[in-house]
Amino acid sequence: MDKQKQPGVTCENIILKEIFFKRNPRIFENFDHKIDFISTANLTEDKKHLEQELSININKNTPDSPFELSCSMLGFFSVIDDEPNMMLEKFSEAHAPAIIMPFLREMVSNITLRSGIKPLIIRPINVNALAKQAQNAQTEI
Repeated sequence: MDKQKQPGVTCENIILKEIFFKRNPRIFENFDHKIDFISTANLTEDKKHLEQELSININKNTPDSPFELSCSMLGFFSVIDDEPNMMLEKFSEAHAPAIIMPFLREMVSNITLRSGIKPLIIRPINVNALAKQAQNAQTEI
């Protein structure tokens, strides 16, 4: 890969795949939220198209929390034929999730705002560090 060039990948679309929200109307105070991210990639056989899913689970199986939220966003990426540079497998490790993250962040803050509680704004995330943690967890198994 030539680090002086652009990756040669285009983002075709980012869509909401799935969302679940459940509000506890009796709890209003601030709460330390339990947040988990999951990133999965599906590559076509010709390795020219990528479907990247980035999911978040907030307060899942956490009793006495003000809400529970699960959301999955799906990004569609493809190689630009005239400008190939970065393999989509490598692109899917951190670049694709980093592109999807602002859409997921906006969805979470919007849903929590509309629920009548203080909106949850997900802090900036080091997607490279998350990818490395996930790789380390897989190799330890």
